[in-house]
Amino acid sequence: MRLVIIGAGGHGQVAADGAIAAGFGVLGLLDDDRVLFGRQFLGVNVLGPIEAASLSSKRDACLSGTRGWSDQLARCLERAV
Repeated sequence: MRLVIIGAGGHGQVAADGAIAAGFGVLGLLDDDRVLFGRQFLGVNVLGPIEAASLSSKRDACLSGTRGWSDQLARCLERAV
């Protein structure tokens, strides 16, 4: 399964680390902090803003690695379906 993780801060990095350890493919991290765009954490790139979750056709699922983003994540995924 290929994942996109929402959030590139501490929670997102822990989610990415756990997903990688469990054998999931992590396509990238999404975060609205433009300072993080293009950076890498655990070998995973920060691809862009959270809204991009709805644009990624390569992902099988999104995983929220940040607190308080469940509503925004749900809206992104609704647009993707």
